[in-house]
Amino acid sequence: MIGKIFLIVLIFLGSNTTKACSCDTIAFNDAIDWAEEIFTGHIIKIEAIDTRGDYYGWRWKYTFKVNEKWKGSSDSEVEIYHEGSSCDPYFEIYQSNYLIYASKDNEREVYSESVGFNTANGNLSTWLCARNVEERWENSWFDQDVKRLNKLFPEKVKLTNPLVKKLIWTLIITAIIVLSFIIIRRRKRKLSRIN
Repeated sequence: MIGKIFLIVLIFLGSNTTKACSCDTIAFNDAIDWAEEIFTGHIIKIEAIDTRGDYYGWRWKYTFKVNEKWKGSSDSEVEIYHEGSSCDPYFEIYQSNYLIYASKDNEREVYSESVGFNTANGNLSTWLCARNVEERWENSWFDQDVKRLNKLFPEKVKLTNPLVKKLIWTLIITAIIVLSFIIIRRRKRKLSRIN
């Protein structure tokens, strides 16, 4: 009898409420409307980010090398953030090419219903049902969506190499420093002539 009571108490103490994500993949047109970035690419880096100092504060940052982009910035590398919940997609590093639909929306609304919160604090994020798909999956919509995207966006986004961007910013900052130095030097010469 004591054993049964102990077992019942143990079951109640050990039980925990969990929530799982369950949703249908959104329609192509809904994904186009929702997404700020649409691209194919593969993961080149995965980072765990500790945001609160405890286990539940971990967030994940996936860096993708972009192959083709139909919507979004000209960046050839894109960072996607998520918290690793059951509503977030599972990505494998270096394994395959993915078709990604991502947004910075704070609250995802599809079919006029909220389907989850973006906890990426203004960074790009995606979720399980946003039509993200791995190229190697059989019977997937990867090829079909790529064809539809090519028709919808005949002019793909021209990608910028991140090294070129860094070089441009370095040149701009150097030019500002040099110009500032020249202006200060000229003012000092004028002041020395006046005195």
